Amino acid sequence: MELMYMYIENYRNTFVEQEFNFSSEYRFKYTKATQELNVEKNNLFIPDFFQRAGELEDGRGRIVNITGIIGKNGAGKTTVLDFIKENLVYGAGGLNQKAIIIIRDERGTQRIFSHVELGISKGNYRYFNLEDPFVYHNDMDTLTQLETNILAETSVIFYSTIFDAKQEFEWMGMRNISTNYLVKQIKRNAVEMKQVDQDFSEIELYRRSEVKKQLEFISSQRSGTVDLPMKMPEYATITPRLLNPVLISKGKQGGQDIGFDSFDAEINFWLRNLEHSMIGDERVKMLFKRAIIGNFVYDLMNFRSIHLSSNYFYEHGLDMKNIQDPFVQIDRFVIIIRDFIESMPILDEGLLELIQNIVQLLNKIDVLISTYSDVVYSSLRLPLVHGLDSAMTILEVLELHNAATLFSEYFEFDWVDLSSGQKALLSMYSSFFSLCDEQERASNMHLSNNLLILIDEGELYLHPEWQRNFLNNLIEYLPKIYKGKNIQIIFTSNSPVIISDLPNSNLIFIDRSEKGCAVIDGLIEHKQTFAANIHTLYSDAFFMEKGLVGEFANKKILNLIRAIHSIVEKEEFIEVEKELDILISQIGEPVLRGKLHSLMKEKREKFIRSDRTNQELMNMIRNMQQEIDQLKQERSK
Repeated sequence: MELMYMYIENYRNTFVEQEFNFSSEYRFKYTKATQELNVEKNNLFIPDFFQRAGELEDGRGRIVNITGIIGKNGAGKTTVLDFIKENLVYGAGGLNQKAIIIIRDERGTQRIFSHVELGISKGNYRYFNLEDPFVYHNDMDTLTQLETNILAETSVIFYSTIFDAKQEFEWMGMRNISTNYLVKQIKRNAVEMKQVDQDFSEIELYRRSEVKKQLEFISSQRSGTVDLPMKMPEYATITPRLLNPVLISKGKQGGQDIGFDSFDAEINFWLRNLEHSMIGDERVKMLFKRAIIGNFVYDLMNFRSIHLSSNYFYEHGLDMKNIQDPFVQIDRFVIIIRDFIESMPILDEGLLELIQNIVQLLNKIDVLISTYSDVVYSSLRLPLVHGLDSAMTILEVLELHNAATLFSEYFEFDWVDLSSGQKALLSMYSSFFSLCDEQERASNMHLSNNLLILIDEGELYLHPEWQRNFLNNLIEYLPKIYKGKNIQIIFTSNSPVIISDLPNSNLIFIDRSEKGCAVIDGLIEHKQTFAANIHTLYSDAFFMEKGLVGEFANKKILNLIRAIHSIVEKEEFIEVEKELDILISQIGEPVLRGKLHSLMKEKREKFIRSDRTNQELMNMIRNMQQEIDQLKQERSK
């Protein structure tokens, strides 16, 4: 399913009677006054423009089309994406605005969806394989709208790294991987699972989730499926994620607490006492063991509803009031848990396998801390690849950690050194990868065969060189992870760096005026965009209507020109001449620098000419005085 065209009557008072052509093959034109829809074929259209030879044969996805929405800040680029999410996504409730939508399905059939007040009574559209419109009414039943889904059999993916606290939603038929949405949703999920309380930082939860997702992505790409356009960091850290033992006293006896509200609180309190009784590397080992066992017991009792009690462990040889021989007691505790699970009326083989993985993880952490010296406080710094000091990589620990967890995570993962640009690029790759069928275990979470990917200013945080490669990276990457799927991309951008990868027919230019936001007919200077010189695109007045020089520098230059012209006295010129020459020499644009040097030269020569004229006058006066004196002498004789 491909989105080809939208006519919007009025959306948020931002776009009023505006058209958006997403098809590079056809140009649609709707005239409201005459209810006329006409179609014009693009004679420069190239089929499969974004397809590489041989990609379909190896099972990759197919890039159907790419459209860039370009505009300045405040022009309404993001608003276009909002309209698509709120009106075309299946679960959002159908077309809620007065609009006309044209789509094309996999069979090539083009369908029109139109609001009843935007009738289509004439035009040449029937000659272009377009069916009669499906008409929406204001009082149409919601279920009927949903049954006539505009983007049928299509998954919409929305990606953005912008974080401005904007309210974001995710409906059926849509996967929202924007920062605004995930920051809130990750917190909601964690609170619902009772992993954190309402006061816990949602930013910290999001950071943890991002790092873990990025590490899992890197781990999955070790086979070289995807060539990442960046150098991966060499190290990452793991830190035990400790539960805070909530101690609720049921009374005191001899000044000592004698009870706990639950066994998981008691076991965590016991583990904390074991850890506090140790020092050095032994204490670090116990911190990791406390994180693993404490979180596992919490999950057993709260999410598997398995009843455990201190009496049961005491009866099987473990006294939790005793903090002697901590590691022996930990081993004993694991054995009792395993025996308990084996004795359950219905054997849970999954839990038994989990216990085996926990034992393996406990042993690996012991060995790592004993043999690897890079332990800072309670964090363990590990390389991403073998051969960098450690026998075990952070990715191997991550895999073992994932295999040993029930619900709650035992460790927190973090990068040692990663720039904001690297994080942004890695976040984008890992976010899209997290939605592929290989990562979604439940089949009902798999994406549809048709994907509409919306990207809002995805080039943010990227160096211009990475911006230059941004679109090419997407074209190479997305078909590899979304195998066998048809992919349409609509992205927004402020940058002319990216649009040199797209022909004019694949671009929508939006500008803002006093009358509101409007689609304009390409670049103001009517330049071609595909393979255009980026400097040429920057120089177009659409992007830089006040020139290519920064405003501060522009003001400095204007003041410099005024200063040169305002000098009328030679003494004043001599006083500022050196300072002005130094400032002019700093200007990078050679033509402008040369013009200003010429201006200074003219001013300098003016004063030189003035001096020469003055000297000639002085010489003339001196000669005349000499002649007068000589005449006086002759008369006196």
